[in-house]
Amino acid sequence: MTAFGQNSSEKVLLSGTVVNSVTGLPVRNAQVSLSSGDETHTDAAGAFRFPNLEPGDYDVRAEKTGFTSTEPQRVSVRTSKEESVIQLAPLASIRGRVTDEDREPVEGVTIQALEAGATGEYAPNDAASTATTNDRGEFRIPLLTPGKYLVRASGQASQHIYYGSDQLHGTKEAFASVYFGGARDAGGAAILELQAGTDARADINVTMQPGHTVSGRITNLVPGRVADLQLSSSDTDAGENRNSLELANGRFEITGVLDGRYRLRVWQRSNDNAVLYGDLELVVSGRDVDGIEVTLAGAPTLKGKVRVEGPLDGSKLRVMVSMHAQTLFPSAFHDFSQRAGAGMAGETIEIPDVVPGRYRIAIDIAGDGYVSAAHAGGTDLLAAGEFVFENRAAPELEIVVRTDSGRVSGTVAAADTDAVVLLVPESCNRLPGRGIVQAGAFSVFGLAPGSYRLYAWKRPAGDYTSPQAICELAQGGMAVDVKAGEVTKVQMQKLSEEPK
Repeated sequence: MTAFGQNSSEKVLLSGTVVNSVTGLPVRNAQVSLSSGDETHTDAAGAFRFPNLEPGDYDVRAEKTGFTSTEPQRVSVRTSKEESVIQLAPLASIRGRVTDEDREPVEGVTIQALEAGATGEYAPNDAASTATTNDRGEFRIPLLTPGKYLVRASGQASQHIYYGSDQLHGTKEAFASVYFGGARDAGGAAILELQAGTDARADINVTMQPGHTVSGRITNLVPGRVADLQLSSSDTDAGENRNSLELANGRFEITGVLDGRYRLRVWQRSNDNAVLYGDLELVVSGRDVDGIEVTLAGAPTLKGKVRVEGPLDGSKLRVMVSMHAQTLFPSAFHDFSQRAGAGMAGETIEIPDVVPGRYRIAIDIAGDGYVSAAHAGGTDLLAAGEFVFENRAAPELEIVVRTDSGRVSGTVAAADTDAVVLLVPESCNRLPGRGIVQAGAFSVFGLAPGSYRLYAWKRPAGDYTSPQAICELAQGGMAVDVKAGEVTKVQMQKLSEEPK
């Protein structure tokens, strides 16, 4: 919001101090900006000054690397204001040490900090940050936003790419991925709750075991383009093994592989940036596996057809289909984890470069309509929430949109222009409806008929799009019944208690 000008030509001053919200100490060299476009930096004492301002209302914001950016603060400057205080919350960090069963340090271990949602779940491809242990087995992950985290030791990853060299490196020892707290899977992992400015500790112990080597050749490699390998035992295994790839002839070697059943995936981009992909399944049991051959080919395009039903003309509805991978991909190809396509109702929606894996599907409607049915091959997406395809023939999506949607309008007694409302379906089979509270009122449209739970929070409290989070929220909140083609009126006496 720009300043609200006054008739008077007299200028005013806005000054103050930026301080650390935890220590109370001044923050030097922080950038302070106004909604009018004016900017300045704090001095050594954390002080800032904006002289010669027009009297009016301003949104003030401060930010600096290492701190969480502040939400804009509304300041009324009708006369000079010289004692404003802006608090910046310092980011957090996680440090620790990885040791083996003999308490010896383990070097080169990939450590991942995974953001846990309000219900403890995490998105597989959403690692907040990673680090690698040094020769003392130590690691530190800085600049983390306060919140809940899982910490995982994923393996000893080291990518070596050679151009014509026949020298390959690796290790014969390995360990199974393990979370801080000793669990092998996310469900039993210990959760670190980071407060602003904290430096949390997460020591991890691993059990080293004899490893084997998987080797072979990749065909159809594009010369001069980087490729990536992943050998994973499950959708949640990052496949952090030491591997070497000789781009000149496609020879590869993966070392430190434990006994088990694996899926080998290979990615590369062509000269026109199209995705090339190849995979196969293999079993490692007591010995090395050699002679493997993987052929790269183009990744398939997922297509979807949209049909509109209902009493109103839905030709103007825009449909967006988003795919969120539940399969971990290597860091260099994380952009595979979220794919999207959009089109008008009645059109064919296309999402290119979809590699085989497990995906959660989200379908959004821009307009007053809702998804009444959605299928991918033989999978009912509203019932299952996700689908899996294992070959290059991606299933076709069939989406039915209805125009007899319901609407929920209401008021919140504790009016707050920053408040967001969430309508969570009790059936857990679709995304929540969202709206914004303005002057104490809100309206959410495009809702499927059924029973919902209503929440109103001062600001979005996390990403509540996973099936687990939606189903947990469906157990609380304010009950609301939505009927086809009707408006349901509600009144909330106060904002909802935000999940911890």
